Amino acid sequence: DIHQSCCQLVQEQVLLLRAWKAVNASLEQTGRAFSDRLKGLRVLYNEILASKVDYSVQLQQFDFSLSELQKIILPTVLLKSQEFSSLLGPTTKESFELIASKTEASSKKAISLFDWIDAHDSECHLDQLGVLCRKSLDKLSASHLEEVMSEMAAVQEC
Repeated sequence: DIHQSCCQLVQEQVLLLRAWKAVNASLEQTGRAFSDRLKGLRVLYNEILASKVDYSVQLQQFDFSLSELQKIILPTVLLKSQEFSSLLGPTTKESFELIASKTEASSKKAISLFDWIDAHDSECHLDQLGVLCRKSLDKLSASHLEEVMSEMAAVQEC
């Protein structure tokens, strides 16, 4: 009885040892994967920092394009034409007609291409898009990268 009990305890210890080895191997693999991702993040972030000036120039061009779109007036005849209306989807057509009626009723002004595009994007307005991109770009800095890297290194040490 004691011999059988000892054999069972030895088998349990062997199984526990195997389990701990598997856990250890899994943790080491996870640590290596985390380290690889950390290196990839550093490379990506540095590439973005290197391109920050280019992105700023593109945002300036975007602002210029927005001002140009506001200058382009869609002819009222085009807005009322059936062919143009058929190019629009049902929701787009309704929102466009709503803008057209508001514009005509308020000041008899035609709709700019900017207003037309802006009316068709329900998730983000064009001018807000530029502001959001600029805020995100302003957050990118070498010090921010170092903060992120130090936090990730602390996690890796655990």
